[in-house]
Amino acid sequence: MRSTLTHVLTAAALLAALAAFSCDDDSPTQPGAVEFRSLLESGDSGIHERRDEAIRDANRFRQVWSEIAHAGPPPPIDFGRESVAVSTLVGTSGCFRVEIRDVAAAGDGVRVRVVEKEPGPSCICTAHISTPIHVVAFTRVAGGVFFHRERETIACG
Repeated sequence: MRSTLTHVLTAAALLAALAAFSCDDDSPTQPGAVEFRSLLESGDSGIHERRDEAIRDANRFRQVWSEIAHAGPPPPIDFGRESVAVSTLVGTSGCFRVEIRDVAAAGDGVRVRVVEKEPGPSCICTAHISTPIHVVAFTRVAGGVFFHRERETIACG
């Protein structure tokens, strides 16, 4: 009896250990997902136009980075392995934001999903023109870079 109990407990411990090392259900499982990292997210870029731009070389990256207010020196990017996506927005209050939500491989390149976040009716926002920006670096993929924008309302209250 004691031997059987020991075997059962050992098996349970082994299964628990295996479960701990198995794939996590919260991990990104979206087909075609491309790794990306945020370089800058700000509500005040100083760029007064809506822009979606893919950057694949250091010279253009330095040019765009120099347009961004208060950004400091550009972070190092290995353009042999990475590309950069820049999305901006012009909002009518300080509550507007822009977010690059995901980057995914598409048949002929990469799709960058951009979410424009606008304030809901109960939001109390500063009354000024905002120029939000989000800049990300992502694993370089052959083909074009296509931006898809969608809107989302911020719930305040």
